[in-house]
Amino acid sequence: MLGAVVVVVVLVAGAAAAVVLLTGDGDGDTAAPTTEPAPTTDTTAESTTTTTTTPPTTVPDDTVSVFDLAVGDCFDEPTADDLVIRVPEAACDEPHDHEVFHIESLPDGDAPADDEIAEAARQACLEPFATFVGLPWIESSLDYRWLAPTEASWADGDREVVCFVSDPAGPVAGTLAGAAR
Repeated sequence: MLGAVVVVVVLVAGAAAAVVLLTGDGDGDTAAPTTEPAPTTDTTAESTTTTTTTPPTTVPDDTVSVFDLAVGDCFDEPTADDLVIRVPEAACDEPHDHEVFHIESLPDGDAPADDEIAEAARQACLEPFATFVGLPWIESSLDYRWLAPTEASWADGDREVVCFVSDPAGPVAGTLAGAAR
């Protein structure tokens, strides 16, 4: 079964960080976030918009920073609208939505466009998905998504791609390592 690949993009601006969740249905189209827009600032006469966010003043105890995720970590779908800096922690032996299966740093260089970063992230996750799950993605009933830098965060040194697997049928208890489905 062909699964939809969904992109999660990481934004970094100084000490503030945010993750934008974009959904896709596998046909290359992405749906607009279904939430209220984030604060924006017009930065040029040509109306180039920069998205900004303020870190929360309190951090929920049951969440983990998207920058602290490691291979083998499990987490649930973020409940925030379209900007996320933390994800709900989940024990892998309890029902959870996602499991981190690979982390890779993209090579340094000039900042690629967001679509080029997304393609690099997709490629960074594709082969490790097959190794982790035990089947190539195209043959699997499971999906993968990623956290990746944006053009804006690239300038701050953000190069990390965090790949995570999920079951479109719903939460999973236990690991998807070697699931071969």
